Amino acid sequence: MFVIPSRDRVKKLRELAASFGQQDLKQPVMVVVCSRDPNWEDYFDERWPERWQVHVAEGDFTYCGEKMNWAYARLPDAKFYGHLCDDVLIGTQDKLAELVEVAGDWNIAYPNDGVYHGDLTCFPVSGGKLTRLWGWWAHPWFKHNCLDSVIDDIGRTLGVLKYCKDVKFVCKHPLFGNAEWDETYRRVEPINREAGVIFDTKWKDSQERREFMDRIKREMNAQREVEVANG
Repeated sequence: MFVIPSRDRVKKLRELAASFGQQDLKQPVMVVVCSRDPNWEDYFDERWPERWQVHVAEGDFTYCGEKMNWAYARLPDAKFYGHLCDDVLIGTQDKLAELVEVAGDWNIAYPNDGVYHGDLTCFPVSGGKLTRLWGWWAHPWFKHNCLDSVIDDIGRTLGVLKYCKDVKFVCKHPLFGNAEWDETYRRVEPINREAGVIFDTKWKDSQERREFMDRIKREMNAQREVEVANG
């Protein structure tokens, strides 16, 4: 399942939907808004693609990571967990299925976002079996920035990161000069600055991270051995 956490950006989401190719539109998409978001009702005034569904998270789920984990809790058996944002466009149409195929059950596939060129995972598609070993989809320490950094770290540490260079996305952000600042961007600026500090000082080189990686590697290898043995 592809999940799009969104907040007061119907117009941007409409642009993302329009960038999907015909084959991309076959992919299931869950759009998550929150009942505490401004103008969340506006999402239900739109006609979205047939396989898109808008869900309302009741409670304190106003940030990206919170919405990702809200969706994760409601998708316990998903084949994959694919993260999209409401400020991105599909640059290479009809390639979403390739990300899903490459991710499989145990890998993390990610596209060429035109910004980091493979050096950092953005918009990852994570295999369902792998992701369920983590116990979350978005690390609960982070609400916006560094969510992808943690997933990137997991993928590189476990050797399961798969960069799909020819699958191109287009990031639209004020820092890139192709979008205007809005209230949602301004709202996350303080927590984004804090996230970088948390990632560098609390996550990297921590005992918790080492124990987490050791556990995931051990459980992943054990499950894959069983799969091989069972044919």
